Amino acid sequence: MKKFISSIIALAVVAGMVSCGKDNDKKESAPKIVSAVLAPSSLTYGDSLQLKAVVADDIVALSTLEVAFEVDGVIVQRQSIRTKGNSATVDKKFLIPFTKGVKEGAKVIAYLTAINVDGFEAKQTIE
Repeated sequence: MKKFISSIIALAVVAGMVSCGKDNDKKESAPKIVSAVLAPSSLTYGDSLQLKAVVADDIVALSTLEVAFEVDGVIVQRQSIRTKGNSATVDKKFLIPFTKGVKEGAKVIAYLTAINVDGFEAKQTIE
């Protein structure tokens, strides 16, 4: 009976050591912003802007595309767009709202951040 219990304990220890091994098959990957175009191409304050972007990650599924618009150092519009699968095409219209203290016609800067499900990011700025 002692041999049986010792064998069971030894098997449990070996099984525990095998199951706690590192997962060496997992590959890290960062998403890519394949293309990103804003229309109209001249970004000015008070406009409505159309964003067309393609994001992809060959290995890991995508999670979100974060979009932010800055005018005179102030973020005036921010949105998180859900992306699914390994490739996503985003075609969305944004209104750049008027904000107190900012002149009409001021320059707009767009910040794009593609994020995959592992949390890795790719960033792009459009001026």
